[in-house]
Amino acid sequence: MDTNQYCIVGCILSRCNLNTTTKIQNMKKVESCSKECAQACLKN
Repeated sequence: MDTNQYCIVGCILSRCNLNTTTKIQNMKKVESCSKECAQACLKN
């Protein structure tokens, strides 16, 4: 999985999911991918 895909998947799991535990764990992994994450969240 390339970096961009990882960031998007991480965002969907962390920032777009109501699972707080998962969100806290994954936020750290996708901090450097905020643009990709924002785009992924908007699409979902």
